[in-house]
Order: sequence, then structure tokens, then C-alpha cells
Amino acid sequence: MRILNVDETYLALDGGTRWIGGRPTIIYCGKNFPEVGTAVAKSSITMTMIAGSTAAGEAIPPHFQFSTAAQHEETMQLRMDIQHFIPYIRGKYGGNDKKNRPITFGMNTKGGINDVEFGKYVKNSLVPLFPDSGDVPGKRVIIKVDSGPGRLNVELLASLQILGFYLYPGVPNTTAVTQETDQNYGPFKSAFRENLEFLTSARLNRNMSPSIQPFLIGLLVFGGIDPISHETLPKNAFQEGFSEEKCLVSWSKVGAAPVTPKCLESKKSAVNLEMQMTT
Repeated sequence: MRILNVDETYLALDGGTRWIGGRPTIIYCGKNFPEVGTAVAKSSITMTMIAGSTAAGEAIPPHFQFSTAAQHEETMQLRMDIQHFIPYIRGKYGGNDKKNRPITFGMNTKGGINDVEFGKYVKNSLVPLFPDSGDVPGKRVIIKVDSGPGRLNVELLASLQILGFYLYPGVPNTTAVTQETDQNYGPFKSAFRENLEFLTSARLNRNMSPSIQPFLIGLLVFGGIDPISHETLPKNAFQEGFSEEKCLVSWSKVGAAPVTPKCLESKKSAVNLEMQMTT
């Protein structure tokens, strides 16, 4: 329960696969053929979600990083009604009993995670989950991460170690093999896209604007009733990807809990090794 892995992913509200947004590829066809394209809402809004789990199968409350044009923290704003679509995540983590834990938010100009935002996330979102932590046997916490920004910040590593948190950065270009959360994001993103397509179609069928505002991100991630079309989304994407069963399977797939050599036997690891040797 004191070993966890977190990873980030970009979420697009327009059906695109890149974090900067965009429309699906244009398809040319004759007038005698039916149109097969999918209508989506154009959006340039960027955001990042960080999620993960413990080796005991408990999902870590996700963190959403929004983009903003504001240059100063004093002028950054979030709509209050975002809370209507955001539930609590229940778990023990560093406590004796299961409790409701809040989901956290952040904002910066690009809606991404840099050195500063990563440090804020770890201290404000992960550290509070383990109030009993300390740099003594039985109280330490291991945080497995990828090799992204802020992972080798000496000041952050030192301050975390004093609290009993050990940041364990992974080997570059091995996320798909060694990071448990990467296994969770597959079913999560499939369900997220299904919700997005359903919501867009429901609004278009009623001649409503398909534009989806950032405060509705919880609706797409956790499901619920759309306040515009009044349709119920078909999936709880977070549950699809981060249920206790899915989390335990993800740790087993990479050979972390229980400890096995599965990551070394992965076909992906063999391909990555060959690419690195060639380079």
C-alpha cells in the first residue's frame, strides 16, 4: 500500500489524439457514397490528467491540470460548478480506514506538467495521502514515475526524503513496459473517447452546440448526466481503467506485484532495447 505509480496523459475535448487539439483526418469521397466522417467540436483547450494506483490496487485520486491565459496565480479561475461532476476517491493509503479523498486541480499557460507543476503535484496531491509517512522503516513511501520533467530535481528529492517519500524515476522510453499506469490508460482512454463521441452526437442530434467546456471534464471521466442534452453518458471511464481489479492486473503485467521478470519478457522491451542499441 506504500508503493505507488503515477503517470500523466493528455485529454482532448475535440476527439483528437494530440494534446494540442485538432479535427479528425479529412476523408474525400464521391457524392454517391454515404459520409462516414465523425462530427466533433473544434477545441484548442489543453489539459493533462495524472492518475495511478498503489501496488495494493487502490486508485490514486486523479489530478487535472488546465490551461489558462492568466499570467498570475491571483487571476487564475475555475468554475465552481466543476465540482458537480467530480466525485471523491475512496481509499486507505496511509490511514487505517478507507476515507474519501479529494481530486486536485492545477493551472498553467499550457495545461501541461513542467518541473514546477510536478513538484506542486507531488507535495499537494500525493504527500497528504500518507499522513503517517516518515523516513523510518515501515513508514516510507515509494513513488514510481517516468523520466519526465522534475523527476531529477535535487531539491524536490531531498525535501521528499525528509518526509519519507522516495521518488523512483523510470528508464527513458520504457513506460509501456515498466509503468503500471500505462496499462490502465488503455481501457480508460477507450471509455473516455466513447463518452466524448456519445456526448457530441447527442448534442448534434438535438441541434445543440457540440462544444464541451473544460468544467465538464468530470462528466467525461466519471460519467453522469449532461446538463445540456440531459443524456446519461454510457461509461465511467475512470472505473473502467482504474478499478481495483484493473489496478492489480496492471501491477502484475509489468511484474512488480508480485515480483516477476514479465517486463523483461515483453516484446515491447525487446524492440526498445534493439532501438537503443541501434542508436
